[in-house]
Amino acid sequence: MLLFGKQMTALQKRSLRIFTGYFILMVALSTFAREVFEHSHPSRAAIYLLSFLPALPVVAMVVVIGRYLGRETDEFVRKLVVQALLWAMGITMVGDTILGAVNQYNFLPGLLPILNIEAFWITALIALHIQLWRNR
Repeated sequence: MLLFGKQMTALQKRSLRIFTGYFILMVALSTFAREVFEHSHPSRAAIYLLSFLPALPVVAMVVVIGRYLGRETDEFVRKLVVQALLWAMGITMVGDTILGAVNQYNFLPGLLPILNIEAFWITALIALHIQLWRNR
């Protein structure tokens, strides 16, 4: 499997496969919870459960990334991944702050805060791609 034109190690393939599975599970659970909230009147206990469920795969994704970073032997690749995660965190936080301020005045009703995690991981992948391209 190629990642941005470079051969991936077995650790990278396995971590990416597990991460992708948890990402898909998180999207499915988020979609399920949103549909339940929109089309029914769940009990208080169900509301807490439905709010908590999409967070479980997010925790698992953080664990997968942490385990990957702990096992990655190439320090340069590890540095690039950490930098990509930092860029993603910064960009997501800035975007969230801006959208939070705009949403406070109801200019953009209906924003989905759960999309923060998708924005974070997509931004991390873009940042990693840019860093790999820049360091060719």
